[in-house]
Amino acid sequence: MIELAAPSLSLPEDLLPLHIRRCKKLRDLLATAVGRPLYPYQIPLSDRMIEEQLRMKGAEIIDLLARQSGKTEVATITILALAVYFTSVLKRPYFVGIFAPAKSQAIDVFRTRIKERFSELEPFFDRLGIISHLGKGRTTNLFFVESLQTGIEASIKCMSSDASAQIKGETLDLIVIEQAEDANESKLKDDIFPMAAATGGIRVMNGTSTVSITNDYFFNTCLRGGPNVFIVDCYEAAKYNETYAAFIKVERERYGPNSPEFAAQYELKWELVSNKFIHNRDAFFTLEESDYEPSSGLYRLRQDQGLRRTAAWDPARGGDYSWVTVVEGMGVKHIIDWWVSQGVNLETQAIDVGHWLRARGVSRLAVGVIGLGAGAADVFENHFPDIDLVRVNEDLSTQDKMFKHLDQEIANQRLRYPSEAVFAGVGEGWKHGVFMEQMLGAERKYRGNKLEVVAPKGKARHDDAVDSLSICLWVHEQPKHELGVGILSYPL
Repeated sequence: MIELAAPSLSLPEDLLPLHIRRCKKLRDLLATAVGRPLYPYQIPLSDRMIEEQLRMKGAEIIDLLARQSGKTEVATITILALAVYFTSVLKRPYFVGIFAPAKSQAIDVFRTRIKERFSELEPFFDRLGIISHLGKGRTTNLFFVESLQTGIEASIKCMSSDASAQIKGETLDLIVIEQAEDANESKLKDDIFPMAAATGGIRVMNGTSTVSITNDYFFNTCLRGGPNVFIVDCYEAAKYNETYAAFIKVERERYGPNSPEFAAQYELKWELVSNKFIHNRDAFFTLEESDYEPSSGLYRLRQDQGLRRTAAWDPARGGDYSWVTVVEGMGVKHIIDWWVSQGVNLETQAIDVGHWLRARGVSRLAVGVIGLGAGAADVFENHFPDIDLVRVNEDLSTQDKMFKHLDQEIANQRLRYPSEAVFAGVGEGWKHGVFMEQMLGAERKYRGNKLEVVAPKGKARHDDAVDSLSICLWVHEQPKHELGVGILSYPL
């Protein structure tokens, strides 16, 4: 049985294809009636919305269409068809939430478009006994479609996806995120997506690539692809619409042939405009290794045996990650292990890190001493005099050198990192996942000509793995170089 949101409604598996076909025919009828039949590149997206909505299995659909190519029109006519089908045929209320970075945008664009299409279809809907209204006392962010035969309503509510919006408590069958590229990622995950959890509802993210990446979730999902990701650039859309083709020609001339804005908004070329620290994700994926054996093994055999390994600790407490990276190798550098912790006081961390490093034969540890690092470094030095301690003063100039060095090591394929499988046997595969999330999410930020690498904006976003790795590689390569406060002295 296919269970829909209302407990009173369930569709037998063998009847689901029939309902899907009927709803698609209703959609086509409505689109033709308003004189705007869907273009061939719009139909697959609309079809998938109908299929997944009637299945009610919590699917996510990504709609990355070129600017002005009809994203909103597809969603509008499809939502109207679903609203009529749910209230008249399935005899079930239907709840839709439209979210834009500002509520006024959702109201001005989407709700206005819905009202326009309904007005155009009013003679047709009169014969079906379908009406629309705002309702007495209801706010202007609501639009209702009602079946007079069943007395059942479909509610379409426009809301904001901005971080400051107070929108918790809604229960929805369909979530539509307009301008998904600008939506607040934390707001989506924490407040908006859960609104469809109880119903098995679906979410549709409508967006266009931009000259900077604000919503990592949308960006990563677009790049990952899949059967529910629909990408249509301006040239594909122009094949079916002469007016749009003429518009694109004018826009290309206006922006210029090498414009990153045109490439992003119309050609959908994320890679030309990314502000990510890792520009070439595919190349970064090739640096992963699962068969590397650390020299002399991961653990040292004797207490007096110092291996040629460097570690770097980026101390933190509370919600941030306290992160230690260990590397070895003088040409290609291999990350051989990570130590990761959250919420533990710094003195305890220093003791735990020291024993962990001793077991791995680490010869020296670099610690960033800005902020919390100074006290953590003192505790470590007092308890582990056998491990050389390098205090790194992470001022803007030093960070610039370290991040640019890390950038070059990655670009020149001189870094390797362990795969998840390396840690799976000891139940620590999650470390690889956190490392990848932070590395791929990190963003470039410049102060003058000085490079900083920072976590993207949003709740629970971190850059600790990047900081630790940049310090580690920089110190590992410079055994006799003065860096910040400490003098590097490599024990052989």
